[in-house]
This record gives sequence, structure tokens and C-alpha cells, in this order.
Amino acid sequence: MKKCMSMFGGSFLFTLIICTPFAFAAGVEKVNLGIYGAQVQDITSYDNSGTTEILIGIDSIKGVYKWNTSTSFSWEAVTYPDITGKCSEIEANLVSGYENDIYAIISDSTGASQIYASDSGGSYGSWVNIATVIPAPGVLTAHSSGLYAGTYQGDVYRNTGGTGNPFTLLYSFGSGSEITSLSVYDADTMFVMVRTGGSIVTPYKLDGSPLIATALTLPSSPASGSGSVAVEIIGVDPTDVNTIFIAGGSANPQVYKTTTGDSPWTSSWDFESSGADNFPGGFPQYIRFNNNRVFISASVLDGASGSWSHAPILSSTVGSYTVDTHVNDGALDINPNDTTNIYMATDWAIGELNYNSGTWTAVSEVGNNNGIEGVVLNDIDFYEYSSTHKELWIASKSGVGRAVNFDPTDSLSTASSSDWIFPMFPETDGPPVTEVTINPNDPSIVFVGNNAGRVYVTTTGTSTSPAWAKVFQAEDHTGEFGSTRPEHSNITAIGFVPSVCNRIYIAGTNWETGANGGIFYSDDDGITWTADTINSTGATIDFPVNTLWVTDSEVWAGVGGENSAETGLRWRLSVCLTNSFWEPSTGTNIDNEVVTSIDGTTISGDVTVYIATKGGVYKGEKPSGSSAWTWQTVTPSSATSTDFTSVTVNPSDANNAYAAVGNCIYETTDGGVTWTIFGSSCSDSHEDVNVLIFDDILAGTAIGLFSYSSNDTTPTPTQTPTLTPDIPASPTPRTTPTLTPTTTPKEECQADSMQVSSDKTSLFVGEVKDVYVKITGNDNCLVEGASIKAKVTKGKRLLNLSSRKETTDANGEAVFAITANKSGKAKVMFKANNLKKKIPVTIEED
Repeated sequence: MKKCMSMFGGSFLFTLIICTPFAFAAGVEKVNLGIYGAQVQDITSYDNSGTTEILIGIDSIKGVYKWNTSTSFSWEAVTYPDITGKCSEIEANLVSGYENDIYAIISDSTGASQIYASDSGGSYGSWVNIATVIPAPGVLTAHSSGLYAGTYQGDVYRNTGGTGNPFTLLYSFGSGSEITSLSVYDADTMFVMVRTGGSIVTPYKLDGSPLIATALTLPSSPASGSGSVAVEIIGVDPTDVNTIFIAGGSANPQVYKTTTGDSPWTSSWDFESSGADNFPGGFPQYIRFNNNRVFISASVLDGASGSWSHAPILSSTVGSYTVDTHVNDGALDINPNDTTNIYMATDWAIGELNYNSGTWTAVSEVGNNNGIEGVVLNDIDFYEYSSTHKELWIASKSGVGRAVNFDPTDSLSTASSSDWIFPMFPETDGPPVTEVTINPNDPSIVFVGNNAGRVYVTTTGTSTSPAWAKVFQAEDHTGEFGSTRPEHSNITAIGFVPSVCNRIYIAGTNWETGANGGIFYSDDDGITWTADTINSTGATIDFPVNTLWVTDSEVWAGVGGENSAETGLRWRLSVCLTNSFWEPSTGTNIDNEVVTSIDGTTISGDVTVYIATKGGVYKGEKPSGSSAWTWQTVTPSSATSTDFTSVTVNPSDANNAYAAVGNCIYETTDGGVTWTIFGSSCSDSHEDVNVLIFDDILAGTAIGLFSYSSNDTTPTPTQTPTLTPDIPASPTPRTTPTLTPTTTPKEECQADSMQVSSDKTSLFVGEVKDVYVKITGNDNCLVEGASIKAKVTKGKRLLNLSSRKETTDANGEAVFAITANKSGKAKVMFKANNLKKKIPVTIEED
């Protein structure tokens, strides 16, 4: 029984927490409930005396996993918890004598990237940071002549030895440049893609001694003639320096080939073309060569063939169920001991296929991804038969899943992957599933939506093999979702009117444009849909909608997007008729902010609503019998960011609510007067939290689905925020209740003020500057031992911080070093308890 739905725009990292008051009243211990998988960012494999060793980098704080065949036949985390961060690149060294060395680029929660390496085949405990001299690495490429690295600062480095040998600078394109791709022909010849000016990407050939850069001429247009040329990656045929491929494009994936080392590009393919000119893959992210074949985005161009062949669907057996999965665009590697054997990223994690003599043969997911904790949970819903028996459904980037026999009081009821029917893709439609909703009056009816703008329904949702039917697709509604790739749309919310009528609402946003979206309703179980309208103009809603809150008396919508001028709330008081949404004025900053989440409750006629935005948390109240709303700001003052992603409220207690921001979860039991940090959230090792729903002690996060059990640890209290009562939206007056902040006992020298050595700072690219942060008390005493956190809130790739946390010395001071990586404007925030300071940082070219 879902109370709120929230999904923000084009972001694909979502988490979900489901909890009871007990879960938030004590510390918690997490137990995985049997959901395994991940979004695989990169794959590498190497020959270990005839045995193929496989490692993957995943889009999760767990970083790097290795396939273990020696004992457990499962995937093992080999960097976490020693190293916490997402792995975007991983390569096995191809230099003779160092084949057991593994390199990876891992980024921390601030987005800062570093190169780590293992000289023991990537085994746990062997990873070290080996390239601190390389600022902002973004690309790794392995070649027999060395291990190459490209950076966000436009530099190319090479290591010709092992993990103990240094990287040396080969060439620099200068500040303001970014290496997006690097392909090596030999020690003196390589090709790179360089981005400058934010979006302009140019292919270059580097050759000679010393290296000289020569720009290649870009193609004039895609094969179909539709749109502009969009390329980001490059690959040179290892057997012919003049055969070069370039590829890129999200709206229209495209590939170009030359056999002359430069223009003319003798062959081209794109998504918009048909026949032999069609490229069937998605957004190109790699180019791999093998035996006169080239692989791009799970598609292969074989020999002299002029057309591409796309990899097939895989089937895997999990317990007594068979699940089908799809290859993804993100990563591919070729078995060094069998070149017909291919490892590919899939929508579950990593699959194995064979390609030989022009024919694909699907094998299965490698080990059914057992042990990989990286499934990104997007949504969850349940239907209660009893306190020990519930229908439980999840939506994730890896598909939709149903627990076969879910008992919320027994974590072992779903502890194994065989306790799930997961992953499922309705009608084999492979995009990430963003929403799942069970009919509150019939658990056999389940609706799901995905990030291709499609909605499916099953009326056999209580069976072990649900049958699905498509009932909505965004491309049929270009008036709302736009004419530019409407199928690139998230279904952000699905909500049933609980009891007063048989109506279901859905909402969505086009993540390709960031400017389009809409709200639709159906009164016939999804057979037909009506686009909802705005009462001020009568026009249909055609802007991004991120969340819905559907009740028997009203429907609320939260809107806004990166390329949309629309912000704030939309409100529909006629739930079951044909009336329109209107735009209320709350008199608060809500009206000018992107709303990401809404949840509320009605108790004895009193309605309370909490709103999360990209600027804070707000609370609205309307007493029984009144039409007037009173709004106030209740943002937790200890939050290190105001980019809140979700709120949820206890349906039985309007004073008990929860808010998520970054990797933190905050709880209030007094209506927003004070907040406490929940469990292990806010720690460096905790994943981001994007969606909250109040019910059982469960958590769906960026790495899987977990149960919570008490370890009797008291939550960490945070400072009381200042609550700002705001003007009622309605002309009917209502007195704002007096909220009394909880006071903190005064210490010998209580932190009262924060000073930063400079209100703003300017640096040249490559320059390092110290910033001093000082904490004093109300009588100007010096606060020693205060913990100060530092975070880059804007321009994460432009600079690096020496530390994320420092402690003040006897002079009340802590020092942070800022290293400038590339030109632009950034912001750094320093925080100590309820004290915060933000400073702008301007970085210029020397």
C-alpha cells in the first residue's frame, strides 16, 4: 500500500527506505534480502595460467567485484570497505611480466576520482592508491606498451611497468580540456577524443617522438541526416593504423568508420537509419576489436560485413524460475583464453555469450550475479494479507521483482535469490523499471513503468509467471513528452485513487530533453488514458512531473526540471471528475523550487503534508473543516546539502516524518522542530538515499534490498533547525502553532561562529591553495576538537579537496587544501554541526 511516489527527472540513482517507528528509535543492522546484481560500468579479464579471471567495476560504493571460482563460485567485493566508491574503469595490465596487475578508477562521494591498483590479481586487501600524481583521472586503456590514463584536465599519462612504477606525462591538451576516450596503436601512436568548451569533442592522432597532436576532421552529418554529429569515443584497429572508428550520441546513437586515417569517413551508421545503415545499439561507451570484428554497444560489425548484429536476450535459471535479461551498452570484454567468448554488461549485471562465424549464442548471467550488492532500487510496493504475509514487489534498474513468500517478520523468507522471481521485464522490454504499484483492492493487478516511457499491467500478479500487457507509451503523447525521443522518458509515478473511484494516475518526464512530461489518468484499468490539464490555460500539462501523492480527496504533483521554467506544486481537488490541476501559491520557496517528493496523512480530518525540494523541506497543515493551508520551512539545519530527494510521514502520527538528502536520512518526532540521524546514514560508507516510504523495517538502497534489526544504538541527535512560519496560501487566516526548539546544554566553549579565511577564492589551473576554517564560541573562545566537514557543492570535477573532514586545533582552526583541476566556477561548503559557510571558487587558466 504505497503512500507516495517520487522519482526525479533524469537521475538514475535511486534508493528507498521503508520503516517503522521502532526502526528509527534504535540503531540498525542490515541483512541482504536476496536481491543481487548491479549496473556494470566496466569489465576486464586476464589469463591466470589458463584460468580466466573476471573483474567488474560497478556503479555502487562497493566498487570492484571479482568472480571467485576457487571456493564459492560467487562474486566477491574486493575493494569495499577499505575503499568506498564507484568504479568507472577497470583494466588488467597487458605489459609483459605484469599481467597480474589490475588498475581501477574509483570515485568517492564528492565525485573526486583516483587510480587504485592491485598487484595480486585484484584480490581483497591488495588494493592501494598508486597514482596520486594524476589529478582527476577519467579513462584507462591497457596495451602491451603500457597502462595509459586520460584525465578530466586534458592530460595523457603512461606506466610502462607494474603498480610500483610511476606514471609519466606523455602529452597535455591544456586546461579546459577533457580526455573522453583513448585508444593505443603502439608506443608512439595513439588516438584520443578531447572535449573542450563543455560540449565540443574533437578526435586527435598523437604520434612521433615527442608526440605531436593532429586533429582529425569530423564527419559532416549522421548517416540518416537526422540531427548533428555526436561522438565521444574512438578506437583504432590494432592491425591497421588507418582504420579508425568513432561513436557517440544518446538521442541518436551513431558510428563512423574511416580506412584512410582521417576524413573521408567511408562508412556511417546511426539509430535513425534503416536497413544496412542502421546501428541497433544504444549510447556507445566502448569500442573493442577482436579478430577482424569490432564491438560497440552490444553490437558487432563482423569482417567486411556492412551491417551490425545485436546480441540476443539471455536466459538464466534461478531456483525453479527462468529469467530473461538483456545486454546493456555499458561494458564488454573478450575472454583472453577463448576469443569467441564474450562478457557483457546486462540489465541484471554481467552476462556471458558466444559469437562465432556470424552467429550469437546466449549462455547466461555469470553465476546469476550471486553476491553482487549493487541493484539500484527505484520503487517498492506491498499488499498486506496479514502481519506475517504480504505481497512484495520491487522496481529496479535491473528489472521488476516479486517475493514469493514474504514474511516481514522473518528476513530469511527472502534471503536467497531463489525466493524471488527476479528480474522480470514485461514483454521482454529491457529498460530500467522505475515504478511498481499494486491495486489496493486487488493484489493480482500490478502496474509497472520504465524509463522508456512505457507502462505495463498484469492481472496475474499473485502467480509465479505473471502475464503482462502494455497499456501506455510516451511516444503516443508527443504533445506532452515532446517530439525529441519521447521514449527517453521516466514514468515517475503511478497511483491508484484508494476507494472513491476506479481511477489510476501516472506521471512522467522526458529525461533526454529535461523540459517535457505530463500527467495522465485512466478510468478503465489502463485501456485508455486522458492527458490532464492546467485550469489557468486549459492546455495539457507538458512539463516534467517528478512525483504524485494520490488520496481520495486530492492529487498533488511536484514539478520541475533542469531545462524547464515550471517549478513548485500542482493540485487537483476533483479526484474523480474531469477538472484540471491548478497552481497553488504557498508563499514559500516551494513555489520557485524543483519539487522531488510529497507525502502526507489525514488524521481526524486534519491534513498534514511534507514536501521535499532541491532547496529544502517544507510542511503544510490544514485543520479539519478549514480550507486554509499554513506552510513553514522545516529543513534539518544539520543537513550538509539542501538537495533533498524524498520525504515520508507516519500515517498515524503527523509529527513523525523522515527526510532524505545525499547519503543521510533524518527523522523528526515533533513535526520538524528537531531531527535525528538514522542509523549508519551520513557515514562515508553509506549509499545515497533517494526514496522513502513508511511501513515495515525494510530498506531498498543503491546496492540492494535489506531488512533492519535493532542493535540498541541511540541515533545521533542533530541541532534544532530554525522554523520559519510562512504566509498561508488561502485568505482564510490560521494561527501558526508555536514550535519550541530543543536546547542543547552549553559546553565550556560552545561553537557559535564559523569564519573562513576568505569569503571567495581564485586559483589558476594546477594551483593549490589552503583555506583556514575557524570555530569560536559566543564569547570568542576557541573551540578545539570540533569536526568540520568540507564538500564540493558545485563543480566537483573542477577541483579536489585535501580532506572531507578535519578537526580544529587549539587555535580553533582546521585547514583544507584546494587543488584546481580545470577552469570554471565552483562552490565549497564547510560545516560543523549547525554552522555552515559556502565560498565560491573561481578557477582560471594560467
